[in-house]
Amino acid sequence: MNVRQLTPPSASICFKVLAQTPTPFQTSLHIQLATHYAENKRDLKAAEIELNLARRSLTIRKRVVGGNIQALEYWLRFCQAEILRIKFQVSKARKLYIGLHQKFEIIQDNNTLSYRDNLELSPLFEWIASLSAQRLVDLALCDGHVDKAEYYFKIFRKTFQHRKSNEIMNEWIPSTQGWIHFLHAKVENQQGKKNELMVQAELNTKKSIAASPTSSVCLCRMGQILWEKAYKHRTDKAQGCFNYWLQAVKSDNQNSDAFACIGRYYMVFITKST
Repeated sequence: MNVRQLTPPSASICFKVLAQTPTPFQTSLHIQLATHYAENKRDLKAAEIELNLARRSLTIRKRVVGGNIQALEYWLRFCQAEILRIKFQVSKARKLYIGLHQKFEIIQDNNTLSYRDNLELSPLFEWIASLSAQRLVDLALCDGHVDKAEYYFKIFRKTFQHRKSNEIMNEWIPSTQGWIHFLHAKVENQQGKKNELMVQAELNTKKSIAASPTSSVCLCRMGQILWEKAYKHRTDKAQGCFNYWLQAVKSDNQNSDAFACIGRYYMVFITKST
C-alpha cells in the first residue's frame, strides 16, 4: 500500500499565513471601535460586530502564532461587559467585571505570571482591572448596596490610586466618596453624625464639579444632596436643586436620574401652586 507522505509547507506558504494573521494592533483596533460605538454612538449593533471581529481575530492568532495575548483577551472581556451594561443586562456584566477584578488580584497576590509576562500584561490589564472596580462601585450604588460599593471603593483606592488619571483622581473619587457619605447620611439616626456626613458629601461633590463642570452625574448628585440638605435649596430655582438638575440634563440628555429629579420637583412645587 502506497502511503502518501506529507511534505512540510514551503516558507512562502508559511509567510503568507502569518501575513494574513490579525496583528495585536488590528485586534485592539476592533476592541476600541466596539467601545467607541457602544459608549459614544450608542450603536450596539455596530459595537457587537466589532467585538465579534476582535474575538475572531484573537482566535485565529492564538491558533496560528500562539504567544501571550492575555491582555487582549481581558480587554475583549471588559468590552463585552461594557456592552452588556449599556444593554441593561447588569447581572451578566457584573459577573464579567468581578471575574476581571478577581483575576487581577490572583496575578498580583500569587505572581502566577513570569516577570516578563507581568511587564507585558501590567499596564493594560491594570487599567482594565481598575475600570472594572469602578464599574462594580457604580453598579452597587445604582442597586442601593452602599456597603458593597464602599467595599469595592476601598479596594480601588488601595490598589489603583497611584494611577495618575485626572478624571479618576479629581472627578470620580471625590464624587463617589461624596455619594457614599450622602447615602449613609440618609439612613443615619444621630443628627450630629448625619450633618457631618452631609457636609462631607457636599464638599466632595463640589470638588468633583470643580474638576469637571459638565459631569452630568456629579451635577445630578449635587442637586439631590441639596434637596435633602435644606428646604431653601428646593425653592431656589436659580441656584438650588433645579438648576443643577437642569445642567445635568443639558450635559447628558440620557441621564434618566436627572429627568426623574426634575419630574419630582415639578410634582412637588408646580402641582401645589395649581
